[in-house]
Amino acid sequence: MKTKYRAAALLMAAIAAGMQAAALPGCGGKPEPQQAVGILMLDESRQPVLDGLKDGLERLGFSEGVEVRFVVRNAEDDLRRLVPLAKQLADQKPAVICALGTLEAMAAVPLAESAGVAVVYLGVNNPAGLGISKSDTEPLPNTTGIRSGYGERLPKRMQLATFFFAGLRTVTVLYDPQDPPSARGMRLCEQTAPKLGLMVQSAALASDADVKYFAETLAPGKHQLLLYTPTPLLTRHHKAIIAPAAIRAKVPLFALNKQACLDGAVISFGPSLYGFGSQGAQLVRRILLGSAPETLPIELPEGKELLLCINMKAAQEIGVTFPQRMFELADIVIR
Repeated sequence: MKTKYRAAALLMAAIAAGMQAAALPGCGGKPEPQQAVGILMLDESRQPVLDGLKDGLERLGFSEGVEVRFVVRNAEDDLRRLVPLAKQLADQKPAVICALGTLEAMAAVPLAESAGVAVVYLGVNNPAGLGISKSDTEPLPNTTGIRSGYGERLPKRMQLATFFFAGLRTVTVLYDPQDPPSARGMRLCEQTAPKLGLMVQSAALASDADVKYFAETLAPGKHQLLLYTPTPLLTRHHKAIIAPAAIRAKVPLFALNKQACLDGAVISFGPSLYGFGSQGAQLVRRILLGSAPETLPIELPEGKELLLCINMKAAQEIGVTFPQRMFELADIVIR
């Protein structure tokens, strides 16, 4: 009798073990399907955003190749390719498309309704002004994202400039008059300057040719400080043209984020590109878990996402020195 019960117990244990094995991936079971995350990027300059997104999702339990797979479309700095690439991604019906910048967002957001695909944009300046959100916090249907806040923090950058550069009286503001957020930033600088005892000198740059001419004619002694407004035109030409020209002319350049500081600006204040992706991972996670994008308010980087960076190497090249107490205020010092 005991032998009979023992045999039955062994049979039940074998059946249970077989059921457990069948549930394991690679053991004949059916694993949970990976969810596709579409990535639309202008060029390799957006890589830090993608890195932040991947790392953020990893920390939240969505590992690449396990819970999610990334379908990347890179326009390789050809603006004409962004819309076709966005349509390619939408045709694949991913769980969500992540647009890694302003231009990418403008290409992808119209597809949120027409193609029925969720869109999350990461690091867009003034989405409401661009017509891709209802307001600073309220997204359009099937979309949400992270605002950069670059324009809104121009007064803070000007205030920091008076602190870091003793005797500063004039600030040259670089802006694109054809880009509404950039033009708005220029007006904000003009409104802020008198309160800080500063004068604003404008540099209107509306094309690649304008940027190149400005860089070629930038000479020592003509400017005390160059200050960026947020616009893709300046971002595209920062590393290769504007920053090297500023160093040659020995003019400090105050930029928008850590990446620009790494690429030659003397100082920057604002959210990092990596931070856009890392913060955006929270929004993507909630969409992957079933939240409707438009129920998630548009977010603004705050707190730890805001970084004050100083590039010691660039400062030394143009002959600028800062007291030690200035470095103690910086979140990042690039040596």
